[in-house]
Amino acid sequence: MRGKLINLSMWDYQPHFRFQFELLMNNVMKELNISGTRAECLLVGAKIPGRKNPNDVCIEPEDDKWSIGLFDGLLDAIETEFTNHPLQDIFYGHAPSMQDKPENIRRYSVCIAVQKAMSVYDEDHGVHSFVNKSAPVGDYYIVPVLQLGNELFKHFHPLDEPITDGQINGHASLVHAAVFDVLSEAYDELLRPDPGRYVGGRSRSPEEITRRAAKSFMYTPGISVKNKKAGILDLFEQFNLISSLMYEGAKGVGRMLLANPGDESIHFLLKLANPVPFHEHQWSRKVLQMASSEIALIADCEKIFGLGDVAAGIDPWTDQNVFEIEFLDHYYWRLSCGGEVMLVSRYGVPSLPEGEFPSDCHLDTYRRLFPESGEEDITRFSELCKVALDQRHGSM
Repeated sequence: MRGKLINLSMWDYQPHFRFQFELLMNNVMKELNISGTRAECLLVGAKIPGRKNPNDVCIEPEDDKWSIGLFDGLLDAIETEFTNHPLQDIFYGHAPSMQDKPENIRRYSVCIAVQKAMSVYDEDHGVHSFVNKSAPVGDYYIVPVLQLGNELFKHFHPLDEPITDGQINGHASLVHAAVFDVLSEAYDELLRPDPGRYVGGRSRSPEEITRRAAKSFMYTPGISVKNKKAGILDLFEQFNLISSLMYEGAKGVGRMLLANPGDESIHFLLKLANPVPFHEHQWSRKVLQMASSEIALIADCEKIFGLGDVAAGIDPWTDQNVFEIEFLDHYYWRLSCGGEVMLVSRYGVPSLPEGEFPSDCHLDTYRRLFPESGEEDITRFSELCKVALDQRHGSM
């Protein structure tokens, strides 16, 4: 049977909850310098096995753009995922973990089934639906769903998924990491009494979430270059600290390539006899003086091994196993892969790169200010603007 989540007495604050986390995600996107798009939140409830409620599946908001028909057969799909989940074959020597395993598998299965159910809607409407964890509330497993338009990911290109070393998972982009953190906040709220009752009063601030997301996303390069310590390398704070240090009064400016030093994607010009660990910040900062726009430091996300560059004929975006850190100014650096800027940090505040100047707007203004200009003038003006926008330290 189908039902409406909003009319069920088991949870009185569904609309408050949805509004709270939709607003939180949109405020996080503002912190990340994202404009022109908004996130939307949907709640899906799947009845817990054995409960007597007549409604198998419920949604909030009711009678909105998301039809409950999207979730026809959801309970059967959950059972299929539960039966075939790979964790079914895992045995834990820790008795409490073994005892919790069936419930954990079921919660994972609910999320997987909801994600798959949303895939048709996503394809038809040009959006991407994100889910993370489900939590029991009353008679239902509740799954918060955050939706973002695909246009966002055409502008900020994500890495290929999955990103994993078999134990730790990375994030495809800073946006993905931020969504994960917001959904984790939603999960924590679902586990509290009266989830959603205290709107905005119990979750982390957008500023804190963006910093947590940046820290989490910066594990991704370590996983991608197969560093065995990827899960404990706090690269976000390491690079913030290195970029904040002065060397003989000079700001740190230079490039660093994060890669496997034994990989064929890297060409060494000089190798250090003793690699310099990142945690020796003063030494790392001194070595940075050797780098330039033409020659980069080579590091494996833990130690600096020498100087070099990307090998000839290699496109880092294709294999996504070489990342570049550019130290642009005092306490200012950015991460990119194959020319795609994926994170910018200024004074420890993470963001995404600013969007391109709105060409339609500035060309219209140019034509009004210079009505005698021809198409050749307009083309040259556009090219000049693009060059100016690419300058690292501004332009006259």
